[in-house]
Amino acid sequence: MSSVPVTSQSDRGNQIQEIKAIADNHSTINYAHTLIWGGGLTSNSYRFSENYSTQAVSDLKNDVQLLHAYASDQFNLSRTFTFNPGIRLDYSFLEHKAYWQPRLSARMDLNEFFKMAVSWGKYNQFVSKNFVIDNSRGTYNSAWTVCDGDKLPVPSSTHWIAGAYYRFKGFSASLEGYYKTLNGLSRVNRSQGQFGQLILTYDNSGTGRSAGLDLLVKQQFRRHYAWVSYSLSKTEELFSDFTKYRPAPQDQRHELKSALILDFSRFVFFYQLCIWFRFSCL
Repeated sequence: MSSVPVTSQSDRGNQIQEIKAIADNHSTINYAHTLIWGGGLTSNSYRFSENYSTQAVSDLKNDVQLLHAYASDQFNLSRTFTFNPGIRLDYSFLEHKAYWQPRLSARMDLNEFFKMAVSWGKYNQFVSKNFVIDNSRGTYNSAWTVCDGDKLPVPSSTHWIAGAYYRFKGFSASLEGYYKTLNGLSRVNRSQGQFGQLILTYDNSGTGRSAGLDLLVKQQFRRHYAWVSYSLSKTEELFSDFTKYRPAPQDQRHELKSALILDFSRFVFFYQLCIWFRFSCL
């Protein structure tokens, strides 16, 4: 917790950097097995500063180095069914801790035009966007940070996804549904003290959940493309001062996108439209 007098002028900066070295490999064991494996090193660093006049409210910075490795085996159990078990490991040199993330997926090709797929997996996120809530004004903004497992916990999420896919000549369509849970959410609460000073408090008690449907329709004609997508989703969060789940600040109930690409070899025309809206009654 820190505090400084509040003035009318403010300045805010947020920088984040990632340096990564990776190696990927595909090894064909036999006609039914393809092993995909790899690994590497990642260095993440960030700095967040917020100043009111000449006095710094916050000047936070940190960095974390990660060793990561993954492996996935593609089992072709038949001509129409594929099963993919996999696992990922992230080792934090800062915490001296290993994060194991198992993952599973399967695909069924019902015919040459139609297929279905399901997947499940656990994920850890070492770079995240945390919300800064201004309790006195009822507003919020966001800041990119590095999750070091000490000041900021490393978020852990579990994903369940199921989808159906259709493709015929130049036309394709897909429908996916998902449900995700998240632990280790953080936020910064900003408020004013009785003498007008600014007070920052950090809350790492959050959990979240998200569910939704994504629909994509795409048409190709020679070298030209057109597609439309629609997303219906609901994202909620729960912190220690809540009595029940509430809509998250980034909750966006409906989203509609469209794009058109006209490729005339020497000349390419691109158009994109995005509309999003939210009904509080849903």
